[in-house]
Amino acid sequence: MSRIGTVTVTDLDPLRPFDPETIGPYHLLGRLGSGGMGEVYLGRDHRARLAAVKVVHDATPVIPSSEPGSPGR
Repeated sequence: MSRIGTVTVTDLDPLRPFDPETIGPYHLLGRLGSGGMGEVYLGRDHRARLAAVKVVHDATPVIPSSEPGSPGR
């Protein structure tokens, strides 16, 4: 295996209080970005390898009810 290059991260936002500190084998170092599908974090594994870790938002659909008090369809 060979190393191709070096990564420089300049726009790393700090983790927010409700962000996870770890996901799977990755310790999260900060937030790279967010969008309509989820959040992207910079993570480091136990071998000091960096990776972008994406967490997809919950996609549970919400179906509004037509009558107040009814559970929906």
